[in-house]
Amino acid sequence: MEDFMQFLIRSGMGDRSDFIGCTQAEVATLESRYRVRLPSSYREFLLLMGCKAGRFLAGTDCLYGQLMELDLPKARLDQLLGLQFDWNLPEDAFIFSSHQGYIFHCFRTGEGDDPPVYGFAEHEPKLRRSAETFSGFLRNCAWDQLGVAKKVQSDEPRKP
Repeated sequence: MEDFMQFLIRSGMGDRSDFIGCTQAEVATLESRYRVRLPSSYREFLLLMGCKAGRFLAGTDCLYGQLMELDLPKARLDQLLGLQFDWNLPEDAFIFSSHQGYIFHCFRTGEGDDPPVYGFAEHEPKLRRSAETFSGFLRNCAWDQLGVAKKVQSDEPRKP
């Protein structure tokens, strides 16, 4: 995970001071609040950049403070979206991100140290595998974010 953070810094998503990790106590508070044991790959993410992650994942509520504010208990998820799902979120699912309030990602805490990531959205409320691993999910997000930034830069009008 340290290598991934260094990649983000080299890619211009912030400098070292823009990445602030959670304390062990904050990670323990999150686990206690949601009654889960978080996978090691996610714990590493939290410990390195769980409080502040530069420009990485801008627009996505996934940092410690946001997770504590969001309070996405599984029982209230359909009320939050105003939808009734035709599936149930697995008991060991942990929702770790909400993008713009309509795209959500979770992993199952019982699926290993670097579990697959599943996603669902307000407009398409079906649980689908988004990435083979949590660390792969982060890499995909970084590449997507960098690709969008390059596209926006290339679309800007050139000065005469």
